[in-house]
Parts: sequence; C-alpha cells; structure tokens
Amino acid sequence: MSRAALWIWLLCACAGLTAQADERPIAATEALLERAATAWRDGHIEVAREALQEALADPHVARGPTLVNLGHCAFRLAAWAEAAWHYRHALRSMPGEVHAIANLRIAEERLGLDPDRTPPPAGAADAVSLTALLGAAALQAVGVALLLFARRSGTVRLTAALLLVAGVGRSVQLVARQVAPPHPQAVVLTDTLDLHTEPHRSMPPVTQLDAGTVVTVAEHSDRWARVTHERGTGWAPRGALGFLDDPR
Repeated sequence: MSRAALWIWLLCACAGLTAQADERPIAATEALLERAATAWRDGHIEVAREALQEALADPHVARGPTLVNLGHCAFRLAAWAEAAWHYRHALRSMPGEVHAIANLRIAEERLGLDPDRTPPPAGAADAVSLTALLGAAALQAVGVALLLFARRSGTVRLTAALLLVAGVGRSVQLVARQVAPPHPQAVVLTDTLDLHTEPHRSMPPVTQLDAGTVVTVAEHSDRWARVTHERGTGWAPRGALGFLDDPR
C-alpha cells in the first residue's frame, strides 16, 4: 500500500469511527424514547418518566416535545408542581402547545395558586410585548402626523412632540428589555419553600412559598439560589427549584 493510499484509508477509518460515535447516542436516545412510549401505553408512568429524563441528557433530542411528555407523566402521577415546571419549560420553545397550556392551568389550580397572581406562560408574555411595541409605534405615528399636518397650532405641535417622545421612549424601553438577558426563572417543586436571609438552613426565613410558585433567580450556586418574589427575596436550596432557563 502506498503512503497516499494509507493516509486515505486512515482518514476514512477516522470518519467512520466519528460517524459511529455520533450514531450511538442518537440510537440510545431513540431507544429511550421508544421505551418511554411503550411504558406509557402499558401504564408504567414512572418508567416512562425515567426514560424521558434520561433522554433529555442528549443535546440533539427535541426538548420541547420531550418536556411536554414529561409534564404528562407528572400530571398522571399527580405531581402537580413537577408537571407545572415541565409544561412551563416546554412552552419556552413551544409557546402555542395547547395541551401544555391547558394542563398547566389545571396543575396550578390543583396546587391552589391564584391565576391572577401567576405569571403567564412564555408565549403569552411574548404576545403582550408585541402589543406594547405596536402601541409605541402608534404613538410615534400619531405624533409625526400631527407635526406634519398641524404646523400652525402651538398646542397641537406640543401634543405631537409629547406623543412622539413618549413613543420613542417606550420603544427604547421595550427593545432594551429584549436585548438585555433576563434573570432565569424557576418553579418551586417542594410542598412549601422557606426563603432564608442567608444561604443556610439555620438562618431565619423571610417568607414561605407554595409549590408551583414561579420565582426569579437573581443568583445561584451549586447548592443555593437567591430568588425574588412579590412576597420577598431570600435564599433557597437549589434542589427545591426547577429552572425554566439554562442557569448561567
């Protein structure tokens, strides 16, 4: 075998090994998803949940549908806080998933959460932001129109300038909110959760939150997270929280 032929053979062998290495986790994930589907059909919900949780470790898995199915498993097991966590997490990438939205509402009702004080899923929040942006654009349009067609009236010109400034200011505020990375959110998974003044269980609690409550994570470590809620700000064990965003 010539040297050139040997190099070609080695390159092909390496490519084959790489392809096999890529195929193995994909095949393993497909087997896990099939196991989950079979277990679900047979009524073994906990087995299905375990298989889906293991499949999520594969970065190539379709996270949205997998999270929705995890939510279904928790829903069937009456693990309402876990179901709410998975549904809210799934709605980050699938904001229009009707089953997740409907079951999320039921799960939070079972937890006794006040729907008027519960933040909307990600898709609804995006719609509100779009409406606000359109409103800001409308203010600017009205201001420009008044400036163009009512040049002689000082009062109208002042009103137009104020509308234009308000519209531009609102637009800048909305754009800045979209550009600036928000703090991650999380769902309380335990029945009750004490927020402590410091990251130690011996420290006095600031307030207590119920299962399924959505909080904002200001900072976190491997063991603790400082979270904020309308009831107060404090430290909680990280294991008691289900993150809705990739922790930074």
